[in-house]
Amino acid sequence: MNWAVTILRKMRNKVASKFTHPDNAFFGAVKENYSIECSWSIDKDTINYLDENYSSKMILRALDRHGGSSIYKAVEVSTSSRSARIDLPPVTGTIDVELGFYVASGEFSILEASEIDFGLKIIEHPKEVNWFTNESENIHQEMYEKAIKNSTLMNGSENFISRAK
Repeated sequence: MNWAVTILRKMRNKVASKFTHPDNAFFGAVKENYSIECSWSIDKDTINYLDENYSSKMILRALDRHGGSSIYKAVEVSTSSRSARIDLPPVTGTIDVELGFYVASGEFSILEASEIDFGLKIIEHPKEVNWFTNESENIHQEMYEKAIKNSTLMNGSENFISRAK
């Protein structure tokens, strides 16, 4: 179901960008090793709106929503800039790249979006470790002895018995 929401969001953004951006507006994203080089052109009305209402700040973010989790890296850019680079850790799969801004409610408003294919998604499952294989047979007795040996409250349980006499 999450994939349907992603597709609808992208379709909404593409339709919205047709109305808000003139034909000379563009957004390009190209992969380069483990980074994404982005360049864009945004119309003057949008830039003026961001300058007046959002302190000339835009966010360029790379998201990996595929594979059951959603992680991203974001870079703040100025409305006067026309390109930026996002360095990523070694990744596989499809990475969504979005240029936009955060509105007052904290929701991200997308101006432009693109997808970059880093090849087949490889999900490495963590090696399952049995944490109890390294314990001794008398772990509870050993922990008890260490606890009473270092007890400053009673100077050890044997001293507590001798003081009670």
